[in-house]
Amino acid sequence: MKRFNYILIFSILIFTSCKKDWLEEKSDKSLVIPSTLEDCQLFLDNNSRLNSREPGIGDMGADDYYKIYNDWLSATEMERNIYTWNPSIFVTGISADWNSQYEKIYYSNAVLETLKKINKTPSNEVQWNAVKGSALFFRAHGLYNIVNLYARPYHSTTAGSDLGVPIKLTADINEVVSRGTVQNVFDQILKDLTEASGLLPNMPDYKTRPSEAAVQGLLADVYLTMGNYDKALEYANACLAINSSLLNYNTLSQSSLTPFTRFNNEVIFHATQQAYGMTSSSTAYIDTVLLASYHNNDLRKVLFFRNRGVGFTFKGNYNQSASNYFSGISTDEIFLIRAESFARKNLITEAMSDLNKLLITRWRSGTYVNMSALNQADALTKILSERRKELLFRGKRWMDLRRLNMDISFAVTLTRNLNGVNFTLPPNDKKYVYPIPENEVRLTGLVQNPR
Repeated sequence: MKRFNYILIFSILIFTSCKKDWLEEKSDKSLVIPSTLEDCQLFLDNNSRLNSREPGIGDMGADDYYKIYNDWLSATEMERNIYTWNPSIFVTGISADWNSQYEKIYYSNAVLETLKKINKTPSNEVQWNAVKGSALFFRAHGLYNIVNLYARPYHSTTAGSDLGVPIKLTADINEVVSRGTVQNVFDQILKDLTEASGLLPNMPDYKTRPSEAAVQGLLADVYLTMGNYDKALEYANACLAINSSLLNYNTLSQSSLTPFTRFNNEVIFHATQQAYGMTSSSTAYIDTVLLASYHNNDLRKVLFFRNRGVGFTFKGNYNQSASNYFSGISTDEIFLIRAESFARKNLITEAMSDLNKLLITRWRSGTYVNMSALNQADALTKILSERRKELLFRGKRWMDLRRLNMDISFAVTLTRNLNGVNFTLPPNDKKYVYPIPENEVRLTGLVQNPR
């Protein structure tokens, strides 16, 4: 019963916190702070809050799919705005993606504050460490998701001055925190993950829980985003030393509408995106150029896509579902991070070896011929092409567009056509940064992103 009381109280707080009169009142924090290690674990096992509502607006704005005009018309106004890269997006002044990640951060802070009051003893040390490591991981994960949507892409020369996102480090819902800088946010993410390392089991009892492998994998991803390829390589190595399993796609049913099982061997940490109609598996048609890039012997062509007659839609969801796309951490992504890091360091043989290890499991048995690369540029082109083909609808493409657009060799202009009207998004455009929800700006005075 205690678990449900916490969830009910917190849900009330979340929905009420958007109102000015709520912010002006002092809440009784004791109502929503756990008191024991068992309470803390229950907080962190609330999968519907911490694992199931990862941001989906990045994929919505990306270029892996297109909409038929009538299907676009039937979407919500917010979704139509995102699809056409409209300067104005959140018509209600609220962003579910923003709220869900700060809710995750709240849960994490509530647990961390409780741990300060619970002594670590020989009898509770393993559980105490796991709870702390999990809370730190979830807080870092939430901040990472937010900063990659609502702040400018990380660049070492500007991160110290670019506006970041609020870094909430307490469970006080009335606390107002300024945006700080992008560098501040990434420093906090790295601090939390570094502190979490060593506190968690290598692999968890349940894949919805963080683990040492998940910490190392997320560190690899963060450093890739930062362009620190030495560190990305180091942590990808550490992650794959714990789990380097890859599925053999030849063993999967090509006729199934959900060919991938939830919690399969590649999954290190399970999380899913919020479901949006715009990217629904029934009406989000795969970009035709992207679809044509898959070789006929590449099993992803039949395992990832369903022929709808007017186009192909996505079914390659590691969540074993037609909605709520998988957006967690998995070994295939870590192999691609390591391959790219090797290539960035001009270690071409190692880079292509990792790429071939992955792809031989994706092609029909006996048909795959190892790829080679002429030089660094050729290796990167091939790796990044396969990264896009492997990680569809996992919340990665928008992040990749943001970071790769800073390199003229990989910058792209996105285009949409609806009923004869063209829409474009040039590389490094201001609209690659989503606006801060207007309610947040109005109630807290946060500086809005220019659009």
